[in-house]
Amino acid sequence: MIMLLAAPILVGLLALSSQAFAGGPIYTYRYELPPAIARLHTCIGPRQRTLRYPDPWRVGKRRMFRVGCPENAPDITRLPHRGESAYVRKPDDDPDHFQSTVYYLADNARGRNAKRLVLPYPRADGTTLMTDAFDEELNIGWSARAHTSLASGVAYLDLTGTAIYPPGEFMIAMRIVPADRPEIKNVFAMWRVKGDKAELIYWAETRETLPKDAPSHQSPPYAIVLDKRSER
Repeated sequence: MIMLLAAPILVGLLALSSQAFAGGPIYTYRYELPPAIARLHTCIGPRQRTLRYPDPWRVGKRRMFRVGCPENAPDITRLPHRGESAYVRKPDDDPDHFQSTVYYLADNARGRNAKRLVLPYPRADGTTLMTDAFDEELNIGWSARAHTSLASGVAYLDLTGTAIYPPGEFMIAMRIVPADRPEIKNVFAMWRVKGDKAELIYWAETRETLPKDAPSHQSPPYAIVLDKRSER
């Protein structure tokens, strides 16, 4: 979700990538996007305004673009995330603050050979939903089994910069509150991206929440449902 009301991330669950998008989102029109991305970004009209981050993120030799899509927009499949924020939406709130985000991988900063990032999401009924729009921020890095928090037992992305990505590969991590699993209070998931395809490799979930006065270093118990990371 492209908004200033960022949800807090539990300490010990997620180590953010050492890279970050520079600055905040800016308004842009579809025709102002790189041509290859503009052709793919059909959730808005040719002259409709949206939000995007102006600086592509370096992912190995490739670039990643992040562009907003309006609520209930066509041609996207949102990952089913339920909002846990105490914020109550007002009728006069700017709808742009509630956009979902679509990510594009391209060969260079001009968007050459751009393709939309698609992440497989395991539905509660056992089927898989191919999602390409996200309310929660995606983080990029690399993680092996050695990158596991001693405090929470949950994976994290390497922050040291010493992790060596295999050519053409990287990992994506995201915190989810699944809309289709009301009993689950929080999920930490990771996908491994090879070329243009992503595979879910990690899923840790908890059914508990901590009291508001819990110490900042404490986390609820997580069950590791899936872990396909390498040892190192």
